[in-house]
Amino acid sequence: MVALRTLPVEAVFTVAKDRKVRRRYDLPGERPEVTLSELVAEFVSDLDLKDRTRRSVKVFVERFRDHFTGDPRVDSLTTKDLLDHKRARLAKAKLKPGSINLELSYVGTMLRRAGNYFPALADWKPPPVPYEPRDTHGRERVITRDETELMLQTLRADSRGGESHASWRNRRTAADVWELATHTGMRTTELRTLEKRWVDFREGVIRLPAHVTKGKRARPVPLNVVALALLRRRCLESPHPAYVFANASASAALGETQMYLAYKRASERAGLSYGQRVEGGFRPHDNRHTTITRMLQSGADTASVAEVVGHSKQYMTLRYSHPSSESTRAAVDKLAQTEGEATETRQEIAAGNVTGKVRK
Repeated sequence: MVALRTLPVEAVFTVAKDRKVRRRYDLPGERPEVTLSELVAEFVSDLDLKDRTRRSVKVFVERFRDHFTGDPRVDSLTTKDLLDHKRARLAKAKLKPGSINLELSYVGTMLRRAGNYFPALADWKPPPVPYEPRDTHGRERVITRDETELMLQTLRADSRGGESHASWRNRRTAADVWELATHTGMRTTELRTLEKRWVDFREGVIRLPAHVTKGKRARPVPLNVVALALLRRRCLESPHPAYVFANASASAALGETQMYLAYKRASERAGLSYGQRVEGGFRPHDNRHTTITRMLQSGADTASVAEVVGHSKQYMTLRYSHPSSESTRAAVDKLAQTEGEATETRQEIAAGNVTGKVRK
């Protein structure tokens, strides 16, 4: 705040009059200047995260602060400032959309919390965060039946030379997780941590509790005969008292790293393209896309499929559906079924019957 004695006489009276009016009618005073550095300091000190994550978030918000030559006021920041920061990061580090969006998400969280740290900014509306668009549909693909069969054969093969007993057991368990995924459309986390008490063999359903589902709502997963037979065997074979898919030491559920490592090694041995960053490669989550696609192609209605896989919105189920080589071939083959009728109609038109026969 500039001292009154440095102002011209007219300005002194104007400021004094303004303050008098604000006091008389209990109007809010001038908003104090909260700088970006002050907000960053408050946000970092308030982080309740693991050490590694906390360090990363600290780097993200401090990097945003250092983007500016000065120390701007928080309430002066605009979407253009965030956009300039994003462009500078993309140009310098060549980040992928997911990485820059992660940084921007924490910056946006910090700005939204400004009112919590500084009451004067409680009514301030932070600028929208300009996230980088991501292609969320081009990466997923349908896993063919031949690929699934080859993966299961490789995962269930006999122990190889140099392979430990623990690796062999984890590999066989991972095979059952893979097969159950193709018959239920469940997420890999839901499958790995599946507990025996959630399986209702009498009703033929898995009753997933809310805390393990992505949508945080309980849902039943119906089981076909293949899934039921697999689960009966697993519940008898699993040495862990709670988990269906236990690790080799029977101390916990099959680990995520153990499962992915088994899939990677099996795909390499089978000569299949595997991995998110591999051209044409598939990943375990693609099993979910494959199952949804095949259920829809078999004639199941969207609402039922959405209920099975746990989608709260039916349009999400449609987004998970993809054309496959099998479905596109079937679509073309259907053309041949009407070829004879089309030829007959063309002959009738050529003979003088202009309209031909209307076929329904």
